[in-house]
Amino acid sequence: MSGNHATPPPTPGPLCAAYAPLVPLLESALLTDDETTSARAHLATCAWCREEIGAYAVVDDALRRHYGSAQTGYFLNLEDIMRDADHLADDAPTPPPLPTVTAPPPPSASSRGLSRMSPRMLAAMAGMAAVLLIALFAGVFAALQAGRGTANTITQPTASITSAAPTTSIATAAPSATCAPTATATTVPTATPKPTPVSLANVNVYLDVYPQVTALNGGDGSARWQVSLPSGVALGTASVNGIVMYMTDAAPGVKIGVHGLRASDGTEIWYNDLGGQRANAWTVNGGTLYAESGATWHAIDPTTGTTLWSYTIPSFRAGPVFADGIMYALTYDGTINTLSAIRISDGTLIKELPGLGWPIAAGNGLLYTITYPGGPAGTNDLTATRISDWSQAWQEQAPIDFVATLRDGIIYGGAGANGERIAAVDALTGQVRWTSDPGSTSGVGADVNTIVVQDNTIYVRHQDGTILALDPATGARRWKIVLYDFASPNAPLLLAGGYIFTTGALNGANHEFVVALNAQDGSEVWRYQANTFLQTLDVGTR
Repeated sequence: MSGNHATPPPTPGPLCAAYAPLVPLLESALLTDDETTSARAHLATCAWCREEIGAYAVVDDALRRHYGSAQTGYFLNLEDIMRDADHLADDAPTPPPLPTVTAPPPPSASSRGLSRMSPRMLAAMAGMAAVLLIALFAGVFAALQAGRGTANTITQPTASITSAAPTTSIATAAPSATCAPTATATTVPTATPKPTPVSLANVNVYLDVYPQVTALNGGDGSARWQVSLPSGVALGTASVNGIVMYMTDAAPGVKIGVHGLRASDGTEIWYNDLGGQRANAWTVNGGTLYAESGATWHAIDPTTGTTLWSYTIPSFRAGPVFADGIMYALTYDGTINTLSAIRISDGTLIKELPGLGWPIAAGNGLLYTITYPGGPAGTNDLTATRISDWSQAWQEQAPIDFVATLRDGIIYGGAGANGERIAAVDALTGQVRWTSDPGSTSGVGADVNTIVVQDNTIYVRHQDGTILALDPATGARRWKIVLYDFASPNAPLLLAGGYIFTTGALNGANHEFVVALNAQDGSEVWRYQANTFLQTLDVGTR
């Protein structure tokens, strides 16, 4: 098989809609400092928004060449174009200098919002909207969009789509969040600006308990809507591009499968029966929902609920891991573990790899597996396999466990006798660069269960609720807090807009809480007290 793979086109992330009004105005004086910092941080990690701002730049350059306008540091608006057109009509040799733009005074924190812009900002946005109607932009933008392409889809006959389902109802008066800045942490040496609630105005935090699905305001933790269900039905949630999906088990009056809700108000807009089977595992990758039911993986379009393809494996054991247009899922046929490589564009089996081990990461043409996760020293081989010909690139004895992530040529994974440390392994050679000090010393529950690398920081969550921020170059600790979690050892650690979202539960409690932390220093921003234990937690746009 050839090792050449086309780079997949960028797709909008869960926060792109929130930053869409800010990105075109980055170089102007129309944004507040907080808005500018937050938007630039988003651009640094979002290929989609960088491509969109590149499209603005191409059109802006073409308009300046046509109208002879000087560079200003921000994109042309309608006033600029009309003024320059008047000067061209008068055969003026050069256009007059543009007026000085003065930033409006910053509003108070309580009144600032993406939907409450200054008159100057609204004028600039209106001008840009009018410019988009010019034929020149249409031609340039169409040419840019033409190269992105779309994936081939195969519609399965088992999925049924409905405009609305009578099985759910929208409830009101969800319990409100209470601000409780009780977490303490040490000072972080490298500063990431503290986000403001306005930067998360279009972000929802979804929590799923057995009888209901709730959407919280990501900025302050207040409840936006709830969908009530019979007890024991809701299995978990996932979200993408303004759609939140929840998986359900069979129950009287409830259809088993996946339900798609509109994120703004919780209204059900589609339903997929997953072939009459409950979902056992699910994840979102590249804007597509992947759900496993009855040892069959289904790729589902979140916008319509249509099944793009389905692929049946002997039995599902671990994964999936996604990279280079391939999904890797570990299966077991009763005698040996086999890794299946499935093409995500159409669900075609590319390769079966028996005995290779558990998939922990993949990328840049390599697949990384371990043979004995959690085994004694000297028994755990970390192997890198080339996907061009499925030959071994290297194999090393490594201390890492199956909780791992690949970022910037480094594999960061749980390590240590109790999984209480983080090890950084060079992805090209397999050599260990550093191993951190123990993040938790509780013994039971010390294992690392989530690792996220973002904004030049490694964020780690241990099963006992310990959360750390580490330096990716050295493993040095930047801050640490302990939330305590005696209910959900595999609770997620989610990041959005400079916030960390996770859960916790006190010993002996019969309920959990959702907490938002400042990613800069680990300080608590808000806390929402659920009335029972949570199934899943997710973050997405409204």
